[in-house]
Parts: sequence; C-alpha cells; structure tokens
Amino acid sequence: MWLLISPPSAQSFKGAEMTAWEYDAMQALLTRKAQNNPHRGKRAEGYMDGILAAKSVLHAFYQQQEKEKANGKP
Repeated sequence: MWLLISPPSAQSFKGAEMTAWEYDAMQALLTRKAQNNPHRGKRAEGYMDGILAAKSVLHAFYQQQEKEKANGKP
C-alpha cells in the first residue's frame, strides 16, 4: 500500500537559508548524477528529466532567496 504524502508547502521552508556553497555543491552533485545516468532508453530520458527538474527547482529557490536578500526581506 502506498502512502500518499503531500509535498511540503513553501511555508515549511520559511526561515531556511541556503548558502552559495550549498547551492554550488548541490548543483555539482546533480550534474554528476546526470553525467552518470545508469539507465537506457525511455528510463534514461525520465531520469534526466528528473535531474533537470531538480536543478531547476533548486535554481529558482536560490534565485528567489537572493532576490529577497537584495530587497531587504527577512
């Protein structure tokens, strides 16, 4: 039986701050994972799509955080 869990809301990340070092390290890790894709065919495409989506979400989160810092938001 699968337990359905809703994804965390943006509110649950309130107050969380990512450093530039953490951002760069996570992006580098995801890049290495993409380069070492263990799958073939359609699974390889899905794996790559997932990695790229994760990189995109990470980038958007970090950019929003930096924008808020620049605008003086806590």
